[in-house]
Amino acid sequence: MRFLIFGFQPYGGMDFNISKKVVERVRSVGVIKEIFPVVYDKKMFTNTVKKAEPDAIIGLGMHPRGRMLRIERKAKNLKRDGPIGQGPDTIRMSLSLPKEGAWLSYDAGRSVCNFSMYVIRSFTPSLPFAFIHVPKTFDAAKAADFVEKAIRACAARGLSPP
Repeated sequence: MRFLIFGFQPYGGMDFNISKKVVERVRSVGVIKEIFPVVYDKKMFTNTVKKAEPDAIIGLGMHPRGRMLRIERKAKNLKRDGPIGQGPDTIRMSLSLPKEGAWLSYDAGRSVCNFSMYVIRSFTPSLPFAFIHVPKTFDAAKAADFVEKAIRACAARGLSPP
């Protein structure tokens, strides 16, 4: 199985983005890694998915607060500058991840994380996709372990719900 794992570059004057650090630490076989700039560019996301041809996608973003990993279950169509268009108001993520060590969230915020979720899920509605927000002070090694366990669990069950 081929997994596309992505995170984001630092933004807003920050010198790091924990999602980038986590992606860099993932060592699972069959993983394609991508680090995106923090821009609202629909084609950047869709072209990467086309090129990678993954069986599943796990996106990572940095959350400014919190102490636990957040598995995001829903993306909102914020229609920011019209790039998403006239799609549904919300789209649910389709890849279920083990929840041990994380909690479920139904509000991915108003940032490029939510945008990436909505765009990718709209572009590939049948492709299993999950998104994890990592608190900016979280241990990157622990987050990478969580992602690797999620990949193994998803591969073992053939990407079906747990």
